[in-house]
Amino acid sequence: MTKQKQSIIICTLPLLLLAGCTNSDYKEEITKGNQALDNKEYEQAAKAFNKALQDKKGDQTAKALYQVATDMKLATQKFEQGKYKEVLSLSDKVTEVNTNDAVKHDIRNLEQQSEKQKIIKDNQNYIENAETLIKKEDYSNAKKELEQVIDNTKGKKELTVQNNKAKELLFQVDKHFQEQKQEELIKKLKGKFRNGSLEAELQTSLNADGSIYCKGIIINEGVTNYFETAVSGINKKSKLFGYYTNQGESEQSTTLTLTETGFEFYSAYPDGSGGIVDKFDFTQKISNDISQIKKPPLDMSYERAAAYTKEAMKKYIEEDEFLNGNATADDYQYEDGGVFEGGDYEIDVWAVDEERQWSRLMKYAYVENDGTVRLEDNPE
Repeated sequence: MTKQKQSIIICTLPLLLLAGCTNSDYKEEITKGNQALDNKEYEQAAKAFNKALQDKKGDQTAKALYQVATDMKLATQKFEQGKYKEVLSLSDKVTEVNTNDAVKHDIRNLEQQSEKQKIIKDNQNYIENAETLIKKEDYSNAKKELEQVIDNTKGKKELTVQNNKAKELLFQVDKHFQEQKQEELIKKLKGKFRNGSLEAELQTSLNADGSIYCKGIIINEGVTNYFETAVSGINKKSKLFGYYTNQGESEQSTTLTLTETGFEFYSAYPDGSGGIVDKFDFTQKISNDISQIKKPPLDMSYERAAAYTKEAMKKYIEEDEFLNGNATADDYQYEDGGVFEGGDYEIDVWAVDEERQWSRLMKYAYVENDGTVRLEDNPE
């Protein structure tokens, strides 16, 4: 071997030894890095891959693994900080370049947890926004927020609490809209209506229990029929009621139904063979006036006048020291005196002793239509 060849070998050998050593270090760092990835030690993995990259400049494998380790470390930090949207963005980056099976599993698990936590966080924001909007009486936008929560949580047992909370708030919102609709309808129902020969006046108001109080009149062939009732809601029938006239109350055979277009009465025939329906809709409204809605005073009859007089005599006897304990209102007879001047009904009160066979006209009673009784002594 010539001296020249020996010199070449001597100069080349250190380079070969250095290259072999560098390649060995590279592989060792790659192995360390992958082991660290398997153990979720992303910071250690990043350091190992960075060393490998230093040992083998521009190596695409080391570069890709370093990026995976760095992104996994950052994704874990973002998850702990509750920045789930950023975690999902990093997940996409990791998935594009990663070939490590452990990392595939870890990033998928982190992605699933982030998606779940993001939904929970978003739902909580929707609920809080809805509560604020309800306080501001912005029910339309509150409804949108709550419907989003219900859509996000539908069929997911782990989100039952948020689903129930959203439904509870949505119930309040829907109740508001229902009451608002009722109030608007109540305003439209109030007034005077005409359907052919029939006229009606209706007044409505909302009761504390949510039912609708109604009173009004129907004028049919000159006869004014007064009524009072309540309905539980729109398109619901009232209980049976009777009309009042100056002759008294009719049979309990009528129902009232409020609809979204008006109202209707159903009056059953006495023989049960059917009935008649009187309808009034908003196109038949002629005025907002309800001045005629008054319960008509009953025409006084002998029977009613006698009953009122008997009650008045009970009170009179109780207040009279001489009569109290010696007589009762039943000891007197009440005879029909007819209608007196001015419209009062006259009842003649007689004291009768059947044993002695005598009677005496004691008092005159004058009964007004409202039941007020004025007693006057017989001057004779």
